[in-house]
Amino acid sequence: MKLVRVKVHNFRGYNDAEVNIDDQMTTIIGKNDVGKSTIVDALEIFFNNSVVKIDKNDLNIHAENDQSVSISCEFSCLPQNIIIDSTQRTNLNDEYLVNSNGNLEIKKVYDFSKKTITPEIFAITKYPDNPELADLLYLTHTKLVSALKKIA
Repeated sequence: MKLVRVKVHNFRGYNDAEVNIDDQMTTIIGKNDVGKSTIVDALEIFFNNSVVKIDKNDLNIHAENDQSVSISCEFSCLPQNIIIDSTQRTNLNDEYLVNSNGNLEIKKVYDFSKKTITPEIFAITKYPDNPELADLLYLTHTKLVSALKKIA
C-alpha cells in the first residue's frame, strides 16, 4: 500500500489541513515555523505514537467545542485479495472498506474531553446507502434472513 493523503484536524497549529502525496513527493519544503514538522509528527503519532506521543498540548488552541484531534491517512495500491478467515478470500472494495476514491482511509480520533486518551479508529468508507439496511451490522441471523427476503 502507498500513502497518498494525510489529513489533520485540530492538531497543533492546524484547524484543518490536508497534504496530498504523489509519486514525486519525497520531502516537505517550506519556511521555518510553517508546520512541516507538525505533519511529520502527526504521521509518527498515527503509525507509532512512541517517539512523539500525543497529549493535551497538541489540541489546537482555537478548538472550542470540539475537544478532539483527528489524524487520517489514505492509502492506494491496495492488495488485490485479503483473507478474512482461513478459507474466504475477498477484497477491500467488496467488503465496502474503501472511500469514494477507491482507497483505504483510516482515521484516528483522540478525544481530550475523556480522562484516558486512547484513539478511536475508523475506516472512512463509501458504504451502500439503503435505509432498509441501516442497522445491518446489528441484526441477528434471523433478522438478517428477513431483511434479505425484503430486498430480494
